[in-house]
Amino acid sequence: MQKAERQFQSIFDLVSSHKFRQHSDHVITNGLVQYYAHAKKQATLVKKLEAKRMGIGSNQRLNQIEMEKYKKEQNKQLFLCIEDFVKDDTPAVDKQVQDFLEVLFPEKAPWEI
Repeated sequence: MQKAERQFQSIFDLVSSHKFRQHSDHVITNGLVQYYAHAKKQATLVKKLEAKRMGIGSNQRLNQIEMEKYKKEQNKQLFLCIEDFVKDDTPAVDKQVQDFLEVLFPEKAPWEI
């Protein structure tokens, strides 16, 4: 990622300057790094991905049902996409999602430290 950032510094600077982004935000790599690695012959291609889409909304009970379904199927999934359908953001829903992710990923990624 650091190679891509150095090569495309102006793009990284522009996208990172958006008000909703934080300095530690890595969302801009969501598509760029994969294409960059593929172009540089540093990527491993996967023919079939197992993915799960999970919608999170304002209803904590429905969120919990979605989270429990994912936990049961977790070993079958390669990655998880969480879609945010929250209309009224509340600390309770934020905590629910945070607790869920901390159970799934107890070890912090290098950029979270």
